[in-house]
Amino acid sequence: MTTLLRRILTYPWRRLQMARVGRGFSVHSPFAYHFIHFVLRETAPYYCFRDQVVSRAERRLFRVVNHFGPATVAFVGDSAAARRVVGLACPRAAEISDPALADFVFVAAGSPLPAAFRVLYAAHSPQLPPAAMTFTNGRTLIAVRRPSLPPQSFRLHF
Repeated sequence: MTTLLRRILTYPWRRLQMARVGRGFSVHSPFAYHFIHFVLRETAPYYCFRDQVVSRAERRLFRVVNHFGPATVAFVGDSAAARRVVGLACPRAAEISDPALADFVFVAAGSPLPAAFRVLYAAHSPQLPPAAMTFTNGRTLIAVRRPSLPPQSFRLHF
């Protein structure tokens, strides 16, 4: 009962902290600041948003894929809409079946993670995966693995 009460009492503080980090306060990494402001929080219209990319989650996926421009993509779970959005954002990306070897991995909500992917990303945990910079809002986790990035975790409102 005390953990539930603690969660209820700290909820406003966590929301305020997420809003501050989402605006760029306490973000010291230039990559993270650029990613938060110009990819996750981008509100400018794009020509294909009106016709082909409808929902907010699809728009965010389009911006993330367009920003990274992956050469290989792996999909885990039922993700027909994600395949369509990734195909629009990066038409040259080749789809492969092994998520451990892919440059970009999309995990559909509620799908089980493959064993090789679970080793890389600590099994659906929004905690910090090893050697990755993570951005989460509590429901969605975006993990960026690059050798030049420090392992940091950002809790945002997006």
